[in-house]
Amino acid sequence: MKIKHMCQECSGTGLYSGFMEAKDEAVICIRCGGTGFQISNLKPFTKRRKRKGINRVRFGSGLFIDGVLEEDWMSYKEFEKRIKSK
Repeated sequence: MKIKHMCQECSGTGLYSGFMEAKDEAVICIRCGGTGFQISNLKPFTKRRKRKGINRVRFGSGLFIDGVLEEDWMSYKEFEKRIKSK
C-alpha cells in the first residue's frame, strides 16, 4: 500500500538546512523535492516471520564492542519464546 507521509529529512518544510548552509539559508530538500512529503510503498505487518540459518542471537548495541561474553547469547528458540511473551 502506498502511504503519503511527512518527509523526515526536512520535517515537512520542503527545505533542508544542515551544517553546510548558513543559519539563514536552506536548500530544496533532495528527498522530497521541496514538497514536504514522501510516498512509500509499504507492506502491512501481519506477523513476525521466521529467519532461517540463525542459531544464536544477542541484543545489539549498535556499536562494535570487544568482550562479548558467551552468556550474552541465547538460542533462536529462546529468542522466539522471549518475544512471544511480550
